[in-house]
Amino acid sequence: MPISPCDCCGGRLAWRWSDAFMKFGYGDGDGKIMTYEVCEVLNRAGFDAEGERWGMHNVIVDRLICPRRGELYPYDDESVRIGYDNPRTYLPEDVIALLDRELPDPQWSLREAFLRLGCALRYFLPPR
Repeated sequence: MPISPCDCCGGRLAWRWSDAFMKFGYGDGDGKIMTYEVCEVLNRAGFDAEGERWGMHNVIVDRLICPRRGELYPYDDESVRIGYDNPRTYLPEDVIALLDRELPDPQWSLREAFLRLGCALRYFLPPR
């Protein structure tokens, strides 16, 4: 499970690789953005992956090229809304398996979920 220090509270921050492919991932880009770490895993595996900021939103994986198969994003498929649809629905199975193996999704307890919510609220609530 990927764990990073939280820039807001200094605690442990568990995160999901799928947020790196979503316009509103990582708290719409207001949280700790881990897209470059996802790109690093993909690049080490031989892909050409690059992150790009989506306007005022999240940094998303903007390019994903395989040396043997070419571009892996289904840009020409009108049924896929890149940045909005869950990447598990359009990424190749081997890419999903790689990311699941290297960056498995966290299993949050109810306590951890509330801690994450409290940390996120610090961005929006006025100081006391």
